[in-house]
Amino acid sequence: MATIIKSRKGQGLGFVAVIILVALLYFIFRYNTEAYNFVMTAGDQQAHLVTSYVETEKAKFFSETALEQAAYETAWKCGATSCSDFSAKVCNRTDEFLDNTTSIFYSYLSRYEPSMADLSTSFPDYDFSIDPAKCNNNGIEIEAFGFAQFCYLRAGYPFPKVPCIDQLNKTDCDAVQLTTGGQACKWDVAKEFCGELNTAPDCEGIIDKSACETNSDCRWDISYSENINVMSISLSNYQFSIDSDAHFIEKIDCTGFNKFAETRKNVQAFKPVCTIGVQPPSGNTSSIFAFNVVYKGESLNAIDVKVTNSTGSESKITLTEVDIADKDYLDGKYYNATKTFANADNYTATVACSDASRHTASSSKSFKVT
Repeated sequence: MATIIKSRKGQGLGFVAVIILVALLYFIFRYNTEAYNFVMTAGDQQAHLVTSYVETEKAKFFSETALEQAAYETAWKCGATSCSDFSAKVCNRTDEFLDNTTSIFYSYLSRYEPSMADLSTSFPDYDFSIDPAKCNNNGIEIEAFGFAQFCYLRAGYPFPKVPCIDQLNKTDCDAVQLTTGGQACKWDVAKEFCGELNTAPDCEGIIDKSACETNSDCRWDISYSENINVMSISLSNYQFSIDSDAHFIEKIDCTGFNKFAETRKNVQAFKPVCTIGVQPPSGNTSSIFAFNVVYKGESLNAIDVKVTNSTGSESKITLTEVDIADKDYLDGKYYNATKTFANADNYTATVACSDASRHTASSSKSFKVT
């Protein structure tokens, strides 16, 4: 006969655990207006369920913070050094601002890691918009939507009333009708197989709007209500899939941006470097002088070359990028130019450069024309 030993201490700990779980769920549902759905195939795994809900909140907060930081970076690159520059530097070029902000936002989003190894988090594509009335020197309001464009099979497309593949002889195969009437299946004598007379187009596999619209059975649609999804791995007897609306509104206020700008003004970690070389170091008025410039930095704001003669008269040299596609400035960006000089004199070529954080650098090289 089995003996059951009751432990008051164990019962007490179990009771406390239940109270904590109920409290967590209460605050999640009481103070969160998100709409969630989840799938449980079996099992009573409250701990994983609560962890998954927490993960959706973490992912949502991360996306909001990523947009905030991306907007700060872009506003700074647009020339705004304080909130009072927003109207002049940002609000008159919102399309360009959003394009650059989106690029930086995705670079941040790619670094996201779930809190637990048995969870995976996927973000939708995002679409951002700015209401002109909410972009001024008091701040910028950016609205974010989970965004998707897709091609789908039109409603009412005629399918076989029963699967063709299930028909085992020609008579049964030929008798299958479409939902709208008419023959649906065709018997293959050689293979003794019943297949569809007309296969439905693969609309979902079409990613181009024009290609989708050329097929009369396909429809193109745009969604602004895509979700952040948190999925657990398939464990022994259950799996969670939780969706959270990706929509949010991020307010870029003066307090936050001004602190960011002040920090960027003081950052000296990645000061740019630009150097210039001139060949030949000495030539005559028929010589073609080659100017070679190398820029290294975290980012690039501007780079210019001017030539000064012995009397202080200046002329500007127009640089050409060696590789237009090269946007990695840390390992060196190369420029060149050529020029002849009609007057014999001693000259100095000076390159001046700056990065997006307003750090500057310069260097010079002397040469002689005889």
